[in-house]
Parts: sequence; structure tokens; C-alpha cells
Amino acid sequence: MALSGIGGIFPTAVSLNGDYAVRLVGRELVIHAASGVSETPILGTIKLKENIASQLKHFRFFNVSNVTDETEDEVDTTPYQRLLCATDTHISVWQLHPLKWLADIDNVEPALTHADFGGHMDDIIVAHSWNTKNTIFDISDGRSQIIKSPKSSNTHGYGYRPRTNQLAILLKPEVTDLLTIHEPRTYELITRVVLPTIDAQGLKWSPDGRWIAVWEAASAGTKVVIYTPEGQLFRTYCGPPGYDSTYDLGIRTIEWSPARHPMPVSDYLAIGKFDGSVDILNTKTFSCSVSLSHSSPIDDSSPNVWRESYRSSEELEYIDGSDSAAFSVTADSSGHPRGISMLSFNADGNLLATVDQSRASVVWIWSLGTAAHLKCVLVHEDPVRQLSWHPTETELIIITSNSTVPAVHLWTVSSDPVIARVPVSKNESGKYEVTRVYSSADQGSILWFTTPDDCVLGAVTRENGQARFNMLHSVKETVNTAYLDIQTASHQTPCSIFRGDGTPDNIFTFTQTRYLKGKPLVVIHTSIYHGQYDRKRARETGLVIPHSNFALGCQTSSRRRIVVLSSRTTTTTDKMAPAASTGGKKQKKKWSKGKVKDKANHAVVLDKTTSEKLYKDVQSYRLITVATLVDRLKINGSLARKALADLEEKGQIKKVVGHSKMNIYTRAVTAE
Repeated sequence: MALSGIGGIFPTAVSLNGDYAVRLVGRELVIHAASGVSETPILGTIKLKENIASQLKHFRFFNVSNVTDETEDEVDTTPYQRLLCATDTHISVWQLHPLKWLADIDNVEPALTHADFGGHMDDIIVAHSWNTKNTIFDISDGRSQIIKSPKSSNTHGYGYRPRTNQLAILLKPEVTDLLTIHEPRTYELITRVVLPTIDAQGLKWSPDGRWIAVWEAASAGTKVVIYTPEGQLFRTYCGPPGYDSTYDLGIRTIEWSPARHPMPVSDYLAIGKFDGSVDILNTKTFSCSVSLSHSSPIDDSSPNVWRESYRSSEELEYIDGSDSAAFSVTADSSGHPRGISMLSFNADGNLLATVDQSRASVVWIWSLGTAAHLKCVLVHEDPVRQLSWHPTETELIIITSNSTVPAVHLWTVSSDPVIARVPVSKNESGKYEVTRVYSSADQGSILWFTTPDDCVLGAVTRENGQARFNMLHSVKETVNTAYLDIQTASHQTPCSIFRGDGTPDNIFTFTQTRYLKGKPLVVIHTSIYHGQYDRKRARETGLVIPHSNFALGCQTSSRRRIVVLSSRTTTTTDKMAPAASTGGKKQKKKWSKGKVKDKANHAVVLDKTTSEKLYKDVQSYRLITVATLVDRLKINGSLARKALADLEEKGQIKKVVGHSKMNIYTRAVTAE
């Protein structure tokens, strides 16, 4: 799930497949894993700079389905699990398992309004303010591509083709709408199409990758244009046969049915309109096979109607609502947007759940078989926020904006609907969301329930006609932490400590620095027991922790040493050199020619000529890297990195792209 707004709805985000959840706690991002994904519920903690943590606006996870759809063979998606977090001008990217920093993108200008992963895990697509451009950053090599004049800054304005990842994007450089299609990774232009629209609102690829649908603004009436992946116009849909367009209110949303296996073909395109109807198009001809109306009367032939009711002050249930009074919901006459606000197909595409905004608390479930008909109606006390189908079963989860009782509403085709109360604090605004965990053994039955204050992992079970939410994990649970005191950097680094079964243990660590062939190594000392820390009881273990059932994860910033310990680590390739305190001879540090060592603060000083060239000439370069200084100043890479860090600290240059392999800088002021 891609959630925006640390200061908005949620401080927690969940990945699209439910494997991971991340929560902002002060200046730390705590990474949680779903059951079955990791042996422990907490993977680790990312400590952010204060100015970044206070301004975070976007969390995004890489969609691993882009990888698994490429082949029918089972794919290990662990290396592809990545997290993006962004402010208005800064983006950071992390690998989740194992937890590792990958890249920083600084000084994004103009400020970004949207940031997400592209079709490949190394691609970051950014939309800028005022729709001036979209930038695609490649974090593997620091390069970027620019697409000018995008039509929109939201996800409706572009899309990646399933499986092959070609990018389709809407542009409006002047007065006409354009559709351009680009190659994956290189983003070279494949084709450019002038659209027959006045004001295109968005595009969507079909899940099978065979079609691109672009829909027109509501003010222009019903109009959807269908294109092939090569940019050829295939069909234009303007309403069912004999449709009177005099009072046409236009299109609000569209949705493709899933691509069914073994032949991955999307059979339907549903078009939700502002007049409260849904046109179902057959994808063979893109003609309207049926139009669904949300004004069906209640009579003897009516489908099952269920109404939500309070069994007690904190318990909800569904009761029979077949009487007309239960279904006579007053239409919304306020000035809020009307029309079909939600369209959701089940896994095989034979059932469609809809919500008409004029009756926002009612869920309509339609069967799209040989003869399309209304199968069930679920009437609730509060507006519906979310619909989520099971990935394999005919099971629908409904989330409503109930400010009194946080709950999961469960409907299946074979039994009566039930409601399970979720053991979290209620939210006055009723802002809840659910994400299924697709990688669990019982795929899709385990889920995350997210509120502005908490995020819990659990599963809904039925017993004697009643439903219960069984909580497995909560992100608000307290976790013991320890600190690595890296003496060479004179700071402490917070770490997440946990056992293999997920329970915390009182484990304390500290470090000292030793040297192997002149290179510093960190020796870890630990004390593992239930009680207070006692340095005298700590035992030295090097890089191996002698404990059968725990893991320690430590993540530091890019300038600090990264230490990750696990109970699986049993050997090391290099032996540690003896420390001076134990009789070993401390090796003498060598210094490069052309520089001297300042013994007071270990600073590196350039000779006069090189120093003058650094502070005068380098600041006039447009792009500055370590290789630039090595080539032009004739110094080694280590010295060049220190010089760049010094210039950045003094504000004379600024970082454009930060990466684990290479940083790119530019001048902070225009050179004279």
C-alpha cells in the first residue's frame, strides 16, 4: 500500500502484498514483517535526520508483482523488497531484508508532489510542482530522464505495462492531449499519439497488458478510447446503443477485471459514471454487454439484503434487511461528488462490488455471468471506505468509517455475512484501512488493519456464526533497544533487539576498535540476560553472538559503520588482529604523498597549490564527483571524498544525488 501523509491520515504504511509495515516513531522508521515473511516481527529501525523525519510526506513500497509476473516460476522476492520515503525535496531508498540504505536524492527542484517506484526496482519516478516535468531517477548509476509537460501529477496520469514495464503517460504540452509510450529502463520514446479528447482524466493498462484505456473528463460526456500497446487506436466507446447523451453526466472511474489464469486475459472493463450507473464492456469488442443501475426496487425477486446493526455498544452484526424500510437509504443531496466511487472485481472477475456515492454506506454485489444480476446488498451505518477481495476465494472485506467500533465486515458467497471487532482504539474520524498478506500460508486470510494510531496484524475466524479478529502483532508494542557505542565515531547507535520467536530480550552491547592490517574493525561485546546491564558481566564474542535464538539488527546512517549480527553467523573469514592493550602491536597508519596529518583533529590538509585549486576552480564545475577531483587535482579517491565532504559542510557545494556507490554534487552558487 502506498500511503501519503505522515501529517495526514496515517503514520504507518503497508506494502502492497502485505509483507511489510513501516511506522514513523519520532525520528525512527520501525520496519515490521508479517508472519511467514520473517522469523521475527521487527526487522530493524532506520534513524532519520530530524529535518527529514519532521517533513516526511510519502511512503512507497516497490510492487514485487512486477517481478513475479515476469515468469510462472516461483521467484524469491526478498531482494526486491524496497522502501521509499520522501519529503518535498529529498528521497531516501532502503532495501528491507536485509535492512540496508541504498540511495539518497537531494535538492529535488521544483518540489515533488508525487514519488514512487517505477517498473524496475532501481527506477524512481517523481512528479514535480505545477506539472512542469516528471523525472525518472536510476539509483543504480545516478542517471535521470526527464519527461516534460505531464498531464497530471497523480497515478492516473501514467502507468507501467504489466510484465514488460513499458511506461504510458499523458502529456499536455499545449492545447491537445498526448499519449506517449516509452521503453522500460531506458525510457526511449516508442510512440507519440494525439488523443481525440478535450481533457483526458487518466489512463489504465489492462492487467493482461493488451490494452490502454484513456477516459474523458465528465464535462465532455461518456467517452473512453482504447489503444494497443503500440499506440494504435482500437475502439472509442461513447455509451451503450441507443443511449441518450442529452443528460450524460460523464465518467467518474473505470476498472479492469483481473487477468485470469491459465490464460491471463482480462474479460471486462467496468465504467462507473456520475449518474450512478455502471457500463460493463466486453474486452473482445469493447461494446456494452450490460448497464448496472443502483436504483433497483425491493420486491419478491430481490436479492439478499443485509443491514448492519448494533448488538451492543461495542458489537456489530448483520441482520436481515429485506424489508423496504431497511433499504430506503436517503440519497446524498449535499454538494459532494456523486456517482460510482468504488469498483472492485473478485479474483476470477465474475463478481463486481460497487459503491454509489449517493448511498455511500451501501455495497452492491453483482454477478456478471451469462445473465448479469444483483446478487447481494449490504447496508451499513457509516460510509464505506474500502473494498478488498480475497486473492483466491470468493470473500469480500468491507471497511466503513465507523467512529465507534473499529471492525472488519466479511461477506462470502456460501455463508451469511459477519462483522468482527478489531481490538484497537477507535478513531473519531473512522479512518481505517486493510491490507491482505498474500505471502502467508493461507494466502490473503491474514491482514493488516491500519488506523492513524496503530497497525495490527491478524486474521478473522468464524465460530458458531460469530466472527473474531485474532491479533498476531501490533506495531505499537514496545521493543527493547540497545546501543552500539562506536568509539571511533563517538556516538551511540540504536538497534532493535529481539528473539527468534519475536519476544524481546535484555541484551546490551558496546564496542571497541581494533585493527587488522591497518584497517579498523569493530569488536562487539555483549551481555545477554534478564536484568540490568553490568559491563563486568559482558563477554567478548567478536562478530559471533553465542545465543541460539536471537538476532540483532543495527542500521546507521551512511557515514557510520553498519553492523548486522544474526544467530546464523557462525564464522568469519578474517581473523582479528590483537589489540595494543593485549600485547599486540598497533600498526602504523600510512598517509598519502602530498598531504600531512593534523594530529590534533586527524584532519587531512592539502598542499597549498592543490588547496587553492580546490576552493577556486572546483566550485565552478557544474557536476562534481570523486572522479572529477581525482582527474583534475591529481589526488587519490580517499582524499577527494574528504575534500567533497568538507566543501559540502561549508555550503560551497550541494549534493544532487546520494548513492552507496557514488555521490554527485553541484556548485552551491553561480561561479563568477
